[in-house]
Amino acid sequence: ETNAPSDETATVEPQAEEVKPQPTYSVVLCCGVPLQNAESYCQNLNERGIKAVVDNSGKFLRVLIPGFTSKEDALTEVRSLRSISKEFSNAWIMEKK
Repeated sequence: ETNAPSDETATVEPQAEEVKPQPTYSVVLCCGVPLQNAESYCQNLNERGIKAVVDNSGKFLRVLIPGFTSKEDALTEVRSLRSISKEFSNAWIMEKK
């Protein structure tokens, strides 16, 4: 017989596990352009309701739409953009691990 009332359950502290960061995906709209052009294009996209940002964290400057948690979600966005305009025909998906 235990001293704990029957409606309570013992809490077990979870073991500390190494949590691997989940990959995220971005839709790249252009790459390798000068900063001023990237900022201007990004502003233009934002004014049209496309939540793009300038990313200079890699080897090349990029204008992208970040924050997709799955490749499928990013692909859906690429297809949607391509259906809007040929301007986005070269959009591609980048995975960040």
